[in-house]
Amino acid sequence: MRLTDLGEKEIVRRLSKIIPIGDDAAVLEMDKDISDRFIVVSTDMFYEKTHRLPGMTMEQIGNYIVCSNFSDIAAMGARPIAFLLAYGCSDQEFSDFEKVINSVRQRCEFYGARFIGGDTKQTEQLCLTGISIGTTNRPVFRSGANVGDVIAVTGTIGDAGLGVEILLRGIDFRTENSIKNSVIRKAFEPEARVNEGISIGNFATSMTDVSDSLALSLYDVSEQSNVGMEIDLMKLPLSENAVKLADRFGVDILEYALYTGGDYELLFTANPGDIDRINKINATVVGRVTQNGIIAVDGNERIKIRKDGYEHFRKNCCIE
Repeated sequence: MRLTDLGEKEIVRRLSKIIPIGDDAAVLEMDKDISDRFIVVSTDMFYEKTHRLPGMTMEQIGNYIVCSNFSDIAAMGARPIAFLLAYGCSDQEFSDFEKVINSVRQRCEFYGARFIGGDTKQTEQLCLTGISIGTTNRPVFRSGANVGDVIAVTGTIGDAGLGVEILLRGIDFRTENSIKNSVIRKAFEPEARVNEGISIGNFATSMTDVSDSLALSLYDVSEQSNVGMEIDLMKLPLSENAVKLADRFGVDILEYALYTGGDYELLFTANPGDIDRINKINATVVGRVTQNGIIAVDGNERIKIRKDGYEHFRKNCCIE
């Protein structure tokens, strides 16, 4: 049996029997006498063939590797403090290398973290591996959701997936209006929800980031917490520009919101008594935690949500 027979999710599930994995990041408990006594560590990779979108600049690549790593830190309710980068590439212009490094440094500073070094190697294609370090006094895991909790999502979802679709169709977005550009921008320049994650970490019962799809994130929390999830499709946070573009291209924006990745928003659960705290951040309540099943409600219709999204070692893992 090969890795492509399993897919990334099943590979991780099987690895969890060997090493303790299953969340967005690893958590190490330190001295109980310090304020942020938990160290949170994660790693994520950018590989040119599977991650670089048409027209993506070197600066945007630098932003992406920081965002994808710090999103994992944010999903644990932690604050990023440091970042390491392993940089692999074929022979390239030093100016291109410098653009990535400067972008990484600037994004780390934006999130209040330090870029503390890394490694360089010669490889056939551009390959970046980031290691992110954060701290928190209250790590939030995927396994803490309780029946009766509300389900909420930060920001808007579906924008990045629709933006990728536009790019892969070869549509020249640069000559279009700001509506298209705003959707494309989320695909090119995602933002880790660090400040939101820190606030949510004070009260959430579970949390994960929406990097591969909302559907897969729901399944991740459901399986780790041994609960069901029910969301109301009418409550999903969709941007006005994404809705307009989906209508223009004749596609269903809900499909993108449910089954495409790249938004790097946060999905979390919380006690219903914390609704006021949810309303104070950039988040929307979209459903509730149930006994079992992963269900979408559309009016009077109840639909089983597919376990579908972006997954490495599957046919949908490459953008080309």
